[in-house]
Amino acid sequence: MDEIERVNQRALDTSRRTLGMVHETEQVGLETAQELLHQREQLENCENKVGDINRSLRTSQKHINSIKSIFGGFLNRFSKSSETPLSSEHSDANRSAATGLSLAVETAKTRIPTVPKSEHPALRMRGIDYSSDSSIFEDTGYSSTARVNSELDRNLEDVSFGLERLKGLAVGLGQEIEEQNSLLDRLSAPVDKAELAIQRQNKEMRQILKK
Repeated sequence: MDEIERVNQRALDTSRRTLGMVHETEQVGLETAQELLHQREQLENCENKVGDINRSLRTSQKHINSIKSIFGGFLNRFSKSSETPLSSEHSDANRSAATGLSLAVETAKTRIPTVPKSEHPALRMRGIDYSSDSSIFEDTGYSSTARVNSELDRNLEDVSFGLERLKGLAVGLGQEIEEQNSLLDRLSAPVDKAELAIQRQNKEMRQILKK
């Protein structure tokens, strides 16, 4: 009988450690997802600011051309504005990807079971047992094997649900990273364009001031 109890206890300890690791991995995944969402906000702000800079540079280039041209004022009176609004195509794609990861985060948050601190599997994994009632084999009129099987079933069910949540987080994180890589690629061209335009306009202004 003692051997059966030791086997049962080992099986139960293994399920507790597994559940604790799943919960901790979920927490790491949630923190990573939140950092990525914050990073996306920063990248989108950068993209918008670079777009504003390039539009301002086009306007300043018109003024420089007007100064350089004798007929600049006359020509500008008949010229139409070539300002184009920022395309919403990329913005819509960005919002879609962010929404996907945000949904995965909210799903993981709402479905992670609330476990009393003294009973959290991660604490058991570190060797911190249940409060004072640490033995599963006390005589409660309920066979130890039945109690072990009951908790094993609960733990395995929680592990299964946790793995499903982790899968959703992993898919959302992968999509988010791909979208942010695309966003970085899109940023490189307008940033280079703005840098060249600033250099060209500075050179033109120095030439005008020398005259």
